[in-house]
Amino acid sequence: MGDERSAAMTRIAIELDRLGQEVNATRHVLDDAEPNGREEVVQRLRHIATRANQIAANVENGNLV
Repeated sequence: MGDERSAAMTRIAIELDRLGQEVNATRHVLDDAEPNGREEVVQRLRHIATRANQIAANVENGNLV
């Protein structure tokens, strides 16, 4: 059971790291954004929020991603 929990925690850490990378990429897009770049930033932020909510729901339900 400990190995399963450890593997689950590793998967969560990987998912959170990916989200962190997405946040950084979005920050760069925002820094370089032209007026038309707004939609790309909004789409990226929606994706990040959706993934974060999915991860939180899975952890809360005991699925641990």
